[in-house]
Amino acid sequence: MKKVRIIGIALAIILGLFCISIPIITGGYLFMNTHEEKKESGLTESEKKLMEEQKEDITLYLKYNYKDITSVTLTSVKSTPLGPTIQGYVNNNKNIAFTALSSNNGFESGLEVSDELLKLSKFDKDKSVSEIKKEKQETSMNTAENPKRSLEDIMAELREQEAHLFKRNRI
Repeated sequence: MKKVRIIGIALAIILGLFCISIPIITGGYLFMNTHEEKKESGLTESEKKLMEEQKEDITLYLKYNYKDITSVTLTSVKSTPLGPTIQGYVNNNKNIAFTALSSNNGFESGLEVSDELLKLSKFDKDKSVSEIKKEKQETSMNTAENPKRSLEDIMAELREQEAHLFKRNRI
C-alpha cells in the first residue's frame, strides 16, 4: 500500500514538473525568437510597423516647420509612460536629431529636437500635422477653383482687353 502511495506521489510530482516546464520552455522559445528578430534588425515587427505608420506624418511635420529638410530617417522606438517615442535624424546627419512622441492617434506634434535642428526652425510655434493637412487641403481647393492658365490663354485675354480699350478710346 505504501508503494502505491509513493508511486502516486512520484507520478504527481513528475506530472506537475511536466506541466510547469511546458509553459516555461514555450515562453523561452517565444522570447528567444523575438530577441533574435530584434537582434538582427534592431527592431521588432511592432516597432517597424509603428515607424512605417508614423513616417509620413513626421516627415510632413518636419518639412513644413523646419528649413532645408531633404530626408528623414527613423532609427528606433522606445516605450515611455506617455507612449512610444520614435527617434530619428534628418538630412543624413545624425547630429540633426529628433524624438517624436506618438499617441494612440499617431504623431500630431511635439518633437524634442537637437540644437542643430532647432536652428532650422521656420516658426516660433510649430503647426501640428492636422493644421498642416487642413492648410494643404484649403490650398488645393483654392487651386481647383482657380485653375492654372497657360501663357497663351493669358496673352489672348490681354489682347482682348487691349482691343476693347482701343475700341472704347476711339469713340
